[in-house]
Amino acid sequence: MPPLRRLANRIPPGSLLGGRLAGPVPAELLRKAFGWFVVLMGASVLAQQLPAELRANPLLWAAAVVAAATPVTVLIWPGRRARVTRPAAPRG
Repeated sequence: MPPLRRLANRIPPGSLLGGRLAGPVPAELLRKAFGWFVVLMGASVLAQQLPAELRANPLLWAAAVVAAATPVTVLIWPGRRARVTRPAAPRG
């Protein structure tokens, strides 16, 4: 089956599923998930544009993971920490 026909066969079920999920899923979560989807797809397209010898280099992929994880960690990690406040010790 040609690739375009396979894609066309998957569109109606995907749109129906998306319509069902759009109601109970909060809009902010959908925005964030779509943003990450766009980032991952962009990275995938860029990776496909690399020459074959670079795509097979594990050091390149390790550097890419570190480069991607660093800003994500810096931006997300501080907001995830539980802030524990202890009551002041009684003076006496």
